[in-house]
Amino acid sequence: MAMFHLIDACAALRNVHINKHQRVRYELERNRAIFGNRTEEVWLSFQDLETRLRPKFVYGKRWRPDDFKAAFEKAARIEEICREVLR
Repeated sequence: MAMFHLIDACAALRNVHINKHQRVRYELERNRAIFGNRTEEVWLSFQDLETRLRPKFVYGKRWRPDDFKAAFEKAARIEEICREVLR
């Protein structure tokens, strides 16, 4: 959810409120000015965190060390892009 709030903060600079984590892709594609040419990278990374990685840690025991590493890498990339936008 922390990545959602960063993405939503970037959207707010363009007067866009995403409202729900399920709408990240829709709103980012609709408002490409938020992240420009990095739009797809942001929503794909967020979607991977939200739909593939997070459930492994929250609901299951089948995560591997590679999943943990991937989650941190994707979160770090989203944070890096968001920090650039928020400057």
